[in-house]
Amino acid sequence: MISLSTVPMGGEIAIARSALKVLAKKSVRTLLTLAPDYPRDELGALPPNATVTGFVPHGRVLNYAALVVSHAGHGIVMKGLQFGVPMVLLPWARDQFGVAARAEALGVAAVVRRENCSDEEVAAAIERVLTERIFLQKVSELSRRLRQENPEECACGYIESILSQG
Repeated sequence: MISLSTVPMGGEIAIARSALKVLAKKSVRTLLTLAPDYPRDELGALPPNATVTGFVPHGRVLNYAALVVSHAGHGIVMKGLQFGVPMVLLPWARDQFGVAARAEALGVAAVVRRENCSDEEVAAAIERVLTERIFLQKVSELSRRLRQENPEECACGYIESILSQG
């Protein structure tokens, strides 16, 4: 799965273009989700193994995904962690650099810096994540931990503790 920000950032379509080109050479099905404001004409010709669509609930796709390639937005990275999918992250702007650095430190993602966004760099990162089992092991461990937590109960408990102090 390739996913870009819901708010397009200048030049970010390069992530999708490069990932599509690299994944075209692999025997995988590729889904690219794009918000309506992205210039689809900048993608070039689509490979036969690729589908481009608008919004798709990521949970429906990530249950079957072997890899996420994205801009390192907090939402898609957390969903990748929740569903146990290793990632290739190309942070483009805003908080994405910190999110990508943390995912890399956790061992769940390979990171390609924006200035290195080339087919060769993206191909090398994708190959690493798909062949080095440690990425899948690390993200699977974190996914198990996340799925064991009860976020609603945690949040309510925290709010109640604050209110009881008042």
